[in-house]
Amino acid sequence: MLSTDEYAGRVSELIGLYEYFQLIDIELSAGDDIVRELTEAARNKGLAVVISQHSFTDTPPKQEMIDTLTHMHELGADLPKLAVSPGSPADLFDLMSASLLKYRPGDNHEHGRYRPSQPNRGEPHRLLHNLRRGDRALGPGTAGCC
Repeated sequence: MLSTDEYAGRVSELIGLYEYFQLIDIELSAGDDIVRELTEAARNKGLAVVISQHSFTDTPPKQEMIDTLTHMHELGADLPKLAVSPGSPADLFDLMSASLLKYRPGDNHEHGRYRPSQPNRGEPHRLLHNLRRGDRALGPGTAGCC
């Protein structure tokens, strides 16, 4: 596992290669100061910024997800991204509900919505994503799915 300084250094190196991509994903757990610094550097190169938080074991409570999305927005995320592992339909509902409460359809938001899922648990998410007609979704792809 990289230290925070090593992580910041590697992301900075990637930002230096900005002509090869259009956006960069910055992990929220790097800390607010580093996230702000990397976000500013990316913006100076014309890159869009994804600020993400990953939970590979569970789904945080709905209010925590709302607070996290708000914080990502405050840090300058063009695309705030929560990657969680719903263990039940209730977890999935909380994820979708947090996204809806934070970013209501029709509101004038500059920032996108990401509602990712982890492999092997994404099938219900992909179905609900299509029903909700969200902006973007990440999840396991399967032939003929959605």
